Amino acid sequence: MSHMTRLTPYRITSLTEFRQSCGEGMHWVHGMGNRLWITRYGRAVAALVPMHQCELLETWETRSLREERTRMEDNYRRWKRVKGATDEPALFNWNLRDQLRE
Repeated sequence: MSHMTRLTPYRITSLTEFRQSCGEGMHWVHGMGNRLWITRYGRAVAALVPMHQCELLETWETRSLREERTRMEDNYRRWKRVKGATDEPALFNWNLRDQLRE
C-alpha cells in the first residue's frame, strides 16, 4: 500500500481579482487553512498562506519574522533620526552605513 499525502487545497487568482475580493480570500485561507496563489500577468508572484505555515517556514529558514521586523523598524527609526536632524536633503553618510548594519 502506498503512502498518500493530503495536499492543502489552493486556488489561483489574479491580483485584480484578489483586490476585489480580498476579504473572501482571507477567510478561505485563515478560516479553512487553504492557500491562495496570486498571479500578475499570468505568473504566480505571491501566496497567501495560513500563519502556522508561515511560522513553519520561519523555522525552516532559521529566522524569525519578529526578529526581522524589529531589525527593519530599528533601521527605520535610525533613518528618521538622521533625516530629522537637518532641513537639508539627507545625503548618504558612509560612516553611518556601518552603524545601520548593527
